[in-house]
Amino acid sequence: GGVLAVPVQGLAGRCLVDGAQYNIQDVSQYEGYMPEADSVEGMELRSLMLIPFAGATGKVIGAVRMMGSEVSAFENVESHMAHTLQSICTLALGSLLVHSAEEPSPQQQPSA
Repeated sequence: GGVLAVPVQGLAGRCLVDGAQYNIQDVSQYEGYMPEADSVEGMELRSLMLIPFAGATGKVIGAVRMMGSEVSAFENVESHMAHTLQSICTLALGSLLVHSAEEPSPQQQPSA
């Protein structure tokens, strides 16, 4: 296992740094949009929703990125729905990290 380090660029990077949620209806009209950092090859990105989630210490450790090929694809996503998704991601990641910390490394496993 390990940590995947990604450059802090574009709107996703901004979300990771400031911990704010973004619901951008039209990325082409949004200052700070960087197609090379925020989009996926082969997809015409028009709308973007970024929801940060934190680890046990409260520090932002990741973000959910939802991308739409239509303008205003996420305009009906209520803030409580985004908050629920954020909570689920935080709990799931926390559980994963606890579980992986409890597993013995190959060096610690008893030999047969």
